[in-house]
Amino acid sequence: MPDKLKASCYHAAITTEQRPAQTPCMDNSIDKLKFLIVDDYVDMRSVLQNMLLSFGVQNIDVASNGKEAISAIEKQRYDVILCDYNL
Repeated sequence: MPDKLKASCYHAAITTEQRPAQTPCMDNSIDKLKFLIVDDYVDMRSVLQNMLLSFGVQNIDVASNGKEAISAIEKQRYDVILCDYNL
């Protein structure tokens, strides 16, 4: 192993094009989206649910573990799934 490690630095330039605020395939109405919150910590589920409600989200389901999440996904289509990666 070398005595000194060299760090690498990368730069990238990304060119984007401006898109219209609303596309034909997306309504942009958050109140129409279906959310699933998956977290084993009840307080975090509550915080996320209250935050989404304050944004106007009306369709929110919660699951406390992976098994409940899979069961919910098999029964319902979700637009957004917020999942704790460390269940």
